Amino acid sequence: VTGLEASPVLAEAAHHRSIAAGLAKQAPVTRYDPDALKLSKRFDCIFAKEFFAFVRNREGLTDAIEAALKPGGQLLFTDYVIEGGHGAAFKTWLDNEPAPVYPKTTAEVVNSLQQRNLDIRITEDITDKHRHLILSAIQTLQGFLEKHALDDDTKAAVIDEVELWARRIGALQDGLRCYRFFALKFNDGSDP
Repeated sequence: VTGLEASPVLAEAAHHRSIAAGLAKQAPVTRYDPDALKLSKRFDCIFAKEFFAFVRNREGLTDAIEAALKPGGQLLFTDYVIEGGHGAAFKTWLDNEPAPVYPKTTAEVVNSLQQRNLDIRITEDITDKHRHLILSAIQTLQGFLEKHALDDDTKAAVIDEVELWARRIGALQDGLRCYRFFALKFNDGSDP
């Protein structure tokens, strides 16, 4: 497993967890720039979770991923896409994400993958499941907070995080959708 993380803070924390688990060589985690991804090896499978919508150079990232997949390799990802009209809750989400957002329509995502030698097998709207997971996590957090005291800095960080996810829930009811995509790279005959 090769772990890639755009956030320097999260990449460092994940790397330390990998070391602590004795998996530094089997599961390294490093920081990378998604707008300038260059992968030196090829992979059987690439997975990403609600990530592509936050990448400015999405086409360049998709090119790099396709080039890094072995023939017959699998690409599985979930992502935020635009469907239908959107109103105030969508705009509030778009304007208040911590990083800029560049969502595409489902058709644009599918077209982009098809242009890159990828055979799309699944395009599934998982918005209801995603929203349920968010609400369940917030309820679990609420139960935790009822039993534990937090310092002021932690409270402020928790409030910011809950507000972030509340805005996402609002957007998911106002033109934003969460989709699961699964594609295979066509076997071009050049590799066994």
